[in-house]
Amino acid sequence: MDVVGEGALGVNLGILASVRANPDGDAYAAHPLTASLDRALRMASKPSRYTMLLDMATMYFPILEWIPLGISAPSFRKEARVIVDVAREIVKNAKARIAEENDMDECPDILASLLRANANTSRTANEKSTLLDRNTLTDAELTAQVSTFIFAGHETTATQLSWLFLLLAQNPEKQSILRASIRSKRIEVGLAPKRSPNEAGSEELGQDDLDAITYLDWCIRESLRMHTAIHSTSRVATEPEWIPLSTGRHVQVDKGMIVLIPMSSISTSTDLWGAEPEHFRPERWSESMSGPKKYPAYYSWSFLMGPRACIGSTFEAQARAPSGPNPLDEPTLALVKQHWKQARLAKDSDRATLLGGILTDLQYAQKTKAQPNQKPPSIIKMLQKGIKKRTDAAKVFRNAKPEPRADLAEKEEREIAILQEFLPK
Repeated sequence: MDVVGEGALGVNLGILASVRANPDGDAYAAHPLTASLDRALRMASKPSRYTMLLDMATMYFPILEWIPLGISAPSFRKEARVIVDVAREIVKNAKARIAEENDMDECPDILASLLRANANTSRTANEKSTLLDRNTLTDAELTAQVSTFIFAGHETTATQLSWLFLLLAQNPEKQSILRASIRSKRIEVGLAPKRSPNEAGSEELGQDDLDAITYLDWCIRESLRMHTAIHSTSRVATEPEWIPLSTGRHVQVDKGMIVLIPMSSISTSTDLWGAEPEHFRPERWSESMSGPKKYPAYYSWSFLMGPRACIGSTFEAQARAPSGPNPLDEPTLALVKQHWKQARLAKDSDRATLLGGILTDLQYAQKTKAQPNQKPPSIIKMLQKGIKKRTDAAKVFRNAKPEPRADLAEKEEREIAILQEFLPK
């Protein structure tokens, strides 16, 4: 909990300092936050048969969430209020600390990143009238995010570290390679190798140094792959869709259909991860297999993917993203704007609509860019994304059952040809 507090929220929660021993000699944390979390987790992780049925029914009838059972029960809400009160105080203190420092780059924690992204914290939800406004966070929304970190982050962090240490203990040869890699890095940066973990006066490697240890990165990825924090999840289709399969066939998904995503099964698929995916083998991340290419470290199944991915993975990925713009972006953008204007003057509605849509997407991305160290939105990336989207759509239309839609496929292919005109040669 203290690690999550310092790393994610920039605050020392003092959980370890509150550890006491009961009459039986067992250690426990006397901090009120820990006590509330413990009780809340017990209620959430041990639902009754009735609450499980209610949870499933609530997916179809959301109004049922108001029935006071499970996480809607007064007892659970009481413990949740303690967490929210702590989160509210953390947000308040963080805003004051950042304002006093007058330099947000001095605050590297995730909460500082949220505040950095938050241009309209003083506006209420009702005052946020546009979609762009709703990409900022009110104080209540910030508090909710901090509550999520506290409630969900501490247990998963501890669990994932436990799995990593267990896997290393079970595979001493891998542990030896990792130890050698860390020692080598310490020597490289001028630090003396440690003779023991508690050696006094020993300096620690910095975050950049740790990030540069390739084998450490592989070990963490492999542990997250083998033991995902969440075994499965589900999504509800908001519109009808056809999902193409590798066999050339398609699966129809109707609006409102619940799609189950078995993350543990995907993370141990031999098609993606090669032979013996159940074995701890960090070296697989350096090999040319489908898995490492499809699921990079910080957008892996361990954190979910897409717009509902774990927020922690988003900040980690952004922190690693290069910050410099593509030098070809500026002339490419000028060319797209020029042709868009010409298409409008020529009343070429198809071309004007296509290029106008790309420019609108770019403008939206620029207005919603959250982090100063995040790579700026790129017109070239927008063009490439548009081409890929239309290529996939054309393939679906040509393979549609029971009858291919060549007309729709040809429309997508015409748009692909237009977008390809602007990609740097």
